[in-house]
Amino acid sequence: MELLLLVILYSGCIFASYFTSAIVQQFAFAIIILLFFRSSKSYFWLVLFFMLLDAPGGMFTPNESGIAPTLPLFPFILGIRDINFAEVFILAMIGKAIYYKREKLNLVFQFQYLLLLAYLIFLIITSFSFSLDLMKLFRSIREILPYTMLISIPLLLKKENDYISFFFLLFPFCFFVFFCQIYELALNQKFVTLFGVNIEMLTDGKDGLVRAINSGSAIFTMLYGSMFFLLLKKKVFNQIYLLVLLVLCTISIFFGGTRGWEIAIGLMLFLFFLIRAKNPSKMASGILIPLTLIILLYAYIPVIQKQIDRSWEKLTTVQKLVEGDDTADGTLSRIDERGPRVMKKFSESPIIGFGFSDDYWHYADQHVGNHNLLLNAGILGFLIFAFFWVYFIRKILKTYFSLSHGNNYKQSILIFVIGFLGIFIIHSSSMQMFTYTVGYFYRGFFIVFFFSMADFYLKESMKNEESFIQIMK
Repeated sequence: MELLLLVILYSGCIFASYFTSAIVQQFAFAIIILLFFRSSKSYFWLVLFFMLLDAPGGMFTPNESGIAPTLPLFPFILGIRDINFAEVFILAMIGKAIYYKREKLNLVFQFQYLLLLAYLIFLIITSFSFSLDLMKLFRSIREILPYTMLISIPLLLKKENDYISFFFLLFPFCFFVFFCQIYELALNQKFVTLFGVNIEMLTDGKDGLVRAINSGSAIFTMLYGSMFFLLLKKKVFNQIYLLVLLVLCTISIFFGGTRGWEIAIGLMLFLFFLIRAKNPSKMASGILIPLTLIILLYAYIPVIQKQIDRSWEKLTTVQKLVEGDDTADGTLSRIDERGPRVMKKFSESPIIGFGFSDDYWHYADQHVGNHNLLLNAGILGFLIFAFFWVYFIRKILKTYFSLSHGNNYKQSILIFVIGFLGIFIIHSSSMQMFTYTVGYFYRGFFIVFFFSMADFYLKESMKNEESFIQIMK
């Protein structure tokens, strides 16, 4: 019933955005925010929010003329500029979390978050020592807004059933995203063109590879979600269903034709099957079913075969990098162009970076994540993030080794280490993920939800361990 209602609401959002006036769209989305605030099922609205922000098929994305329908803008009372739907929803999240708060917030990574917050405030202050346009400062503050979800999500999703229900509603969107990608590859046009909007397809000029990039953050979330529930001792989803999702998410990433993402997913799959190797029967079924599905899709759907072949050809250019070609056969500008440009500016203020100053925004390049983080926060800010990364992995591994074999979550919490490694590879090669300025709101939700879920299940694993010990006594 909830899934049907979600589909109806999502379809209603599409209709309101593409077939009605701006006023009607604003009214419709304002009702969504109001219903979310009043609802006891926050997970339902968070799935809707995520799929609106990271929508497939080019939906809610402005075209080159900037006049294509997007998520609605609401008049801002201070007159600085309009405030968009994502910002209003995030403010509603924090408002709802505080209003309905029934217990003290206790986070595993609370100290690390506070340390990052302290340095974030420091960056805002130091930005005034450089040239700083007031409007860019407001932009910076608005881009920090998604980090408030580190407080709101744990307060809104307080029970395990909330996370299970979240994925129950999110998983089916994988099929819609996959359909949109097949549509794009077959017809060489975005799915949103059905609504009279023309958005250019992204292609690689050298080899003609169509970049059917769709809902990457949502697909990545569904990928590690399917892995998590496959390793969970208590089964809450059909195992074949999860394996099918695993395959579709993997192929979907390859459709995007981005090497960093493909390498990240490859490593994640290798580590995932390595964990399952402890159980031979699970290992066999876990490989045989996805492999069979991939072979069938590759053999009988030409458009999939063509795209996978081209993506594989692009991925193999990494060999050129190993052989000493910094450009990977002319396909990698991050190393010889983007990175050096950012690092040259970083060298002028290496300790604390440039904060949110005009200099930062002029030289910022989110395609080189570590370089950009150094430019923004300097070596000091980078080390604070590095401290968080190391602590995160260490905490999960320490918890894993402390849990008994009968614990429901012993294997599944390792997915957060695997997921983190995947995110870090993407951050280092394709798109900045760890940053003091979130930028895209869908990316903010994606990152915050990942760490909030890890935080929740670390605590659940310890509770389960206590219960298990009591039973064994």
